Amino acid sequence: MVHDSPEHPTPAPRKAGRDATSDLPQDDLVLNTGDVDPATSVTEEDDEARLPDAAEDAAEAIAEGTLSIGHAAIENAVRLAPTSPGVYRMLNAANDVLYVGKAKNVKKRLSSYARTNAPQPARILRMIAATTQVCA
Repeated sequence: MVHDSPEHPTPAPRKAGRDATSDLPQDDLVLNTGDVDPATSVTEEDDEARLPDAAEDAAEAIAEGTLSIGHAAIENAVRLAPTSPGVYRMLNAANDVLYVGKAKNVKKRLSSYARTNAPQPARILRMIAATTQVCA
């Protein structure tokens, strides 16, 4: 019996999402683990031993002296920055551009980098530590 009537519509075909394993033949889903030599196979402990050690606290990895120099440079730029929209550049000691940012309120954006008590991601802390000058 065909269900093409409006009372019994045919269901729409399923779209393949991220997990489309049900579309594969069942033979492809079976893992072949019979030929693995335990002496040469890599265990989970071996994988973890090859990973580099992560820093316990990213904030401690950055020298406090360079971080305070960066904060001082940013705080100086905050005093001179406009409250209007614009762009700003963070420069290192060699006057290489570290970051170019844009903001609706440049002063407010730069002051967010100058906060010492707010938690910052490690990449932002590295950028602040390398900053010696900010051009707004």
